[in-house]
Amino acid sequence: MSILIIGVSGFVGSYLHKSLAKGNEVIGTFYHRQPELEGLSSEEFRYLDVTNRESVEGLISQTKPSTIILTSALTYVDYCEGHKKEAYNINVSGTTNVVSMAKKTGAKLVFFSTEYVFDGKDGPYAEIDLPNPINYYGQTKLEAEKVIIENLLDYLIIRTTIIYGYQKDGKNFIMQLIQKNKDGQIMNVPIDQYGSPTFRDNLGEVTIELIRKDKRGIYNVVGPEVINRYDFSILATEIFGLNKDLIMPKTTLELGQAALRPLKAGLKIDKVVGEIENKLLSPKQGLEILKKQLVAKGIL
Repeated sequence: MSILIIGVSGFVGSYLHKSLAKGNEVIGTFYHRQPELEGLSSEEFRYLDVTNRESVEGLISQTKPSTIILTSALTYVDYCEGHKKEAYNINVSGTTNVVSMAKKTGAKLVFFSTEYVFDGKDGPYAEIDLPNPINYYGQTKLEAEKVIIENLLDYLIIRTTIIYGYQKDGKNFIMQLIQKNKDGQIMNVPIDQYGSPTFRDNLGEVTIELIRKDKRGIYNVVGPEVINRYDFSILATEIFGLNKDLIMPKTTLELGQAALRPLKAGLKIDKVVGEIENKLLSPKQGLEILKKQLVAKGIL
């Protein structure tokens, strides 16, 4: 299988590259920063700006992948709200450029979307439920989904959310929690935002299984429990042996976030569970595996 992973510097892309590089011809791309993947040199990656149509056309024409995995996106929800043009260029126009070449070459497209395509009034949501995003990030991801569905037959859209796991630069929610807790800093966490925490490694495993089984359409791939961010944080402190008194419950209104958040969200996983062998991990299961990884790296 010839695979092009767009965004191997990212949280999900780096895991997929590491896993798929065994036994497949894999090419990875980066934009802002060179990937730092163990055992691989920078020469093995290609620079790509998805918003540059000619660049996308040139790379895909040259590499001729049978599968394109698009993990790169502008995912900072509040930033997207204040930088709509940039968010649209990356999340919609960039996806459109990739879709155009996938259609031209006949490549399968794997695309990562989000529970933020829903309004959070009546979650958790199934794949067939009607989207209604309430922030601009969610709007761009839904628009990108529509571009894919309207132009391709062979596509896999994976909706996911609250992805956590080991990350060297500590950008995801749990890594930030660990760092702040170790520094003795208070962390304000919403008590009224519900979602489905998803262990990155588990997401990667299931994604690869879906690709190998040549699944098509939209799949929710998340952890099996819907939980609010505060309770998830407290569970993490208990498993990691951190100070839960530094976790402060706040309402979304009190936090004053720039972008609206779907409050009663989360995703249903009945569809994917019926079609895969891998098990989707609960927050407790995922955090316990992550703890072992962090202890081995000397972080905990």
